[in-house]
Parts: sequence; structure tokens; C-alpha cells
Amino acid sequence: LVIDVVKGIQTQTAECLVIAEILMDNLLVVLNKVDAIPMAQREEKLAKIKKGLEKTFAATKFKTPEMVPVSATGGNADDPQPENLDGLVAKLSEVTRVPRRNRTGNLYFAIDHCFPIKGQ
Repeated sequence: LVIDVVKGIQTQTAECLVIAEILMDNLLVVLNKVDAIPMAQREEKLAKIKKGLEKTFAATKFKTPEMVPVSATGGNADDPQPENLDGLVAKLSEVTRVPRRNRTGNLYFAIDHCFPIKGQ
């Protein structure tokens, strides 16, 4: 679950959390855009953000999910300097499982949204 540290939990974040509670057993929270917090205040502000999120997650089945702070661009989309993406990849590699497949069974394909498109 990706959460913007500047905006916090938004409507779509809450919707994804509800879906995750239905479909998932574990949750990894990615705290994105940490570059928006000045370096001198980052550790203190991240601790405060995490504490607030912990209260939210305590009311879910995930209780205490791990939280990984990252910045995809380092604050510069023209010359990205990612922060902690290696840590995120390592954590994802650690917690991701490959599901067993039944190659002879039915194919189920999940669709979240459908948009009608008129032909020409």
C-alpha cells in the first residue's frame, strides 16, 4: 500500500486498504515522497507519521504492518535520485511469495474498472 507522506491517507488509499483486508493476509506500507520532508526534520516527522498510521492500522486486520520510506525521484523528476528503492526491493523480495498454480484449472481474471469505448 503506497501512502504519500505529504497527503496521508486519501480516499483511494482507504479503498485499497478495504480491498487488501478482503484479499490479503499481509501488508507492506510504502511511505512515498519522503524527499518532501526537509532532511533535518525527516527522522522526527517520519516517526510522527508512522505513529499516526499505526493507530489507523491497529483497527485493521494488519495491526502493525512494516513501513518502508522511499522517494522515487528524490524531489527532481528531471534528474531522479531515488531514495531507499533498494531497501524497498529487498523488502518486497523478502515478503513476496510465488503462488502455486493449477495449470489445468479455470483462469480467473480480476477486473477493477470497465470503461465503455465507442467504436468509430
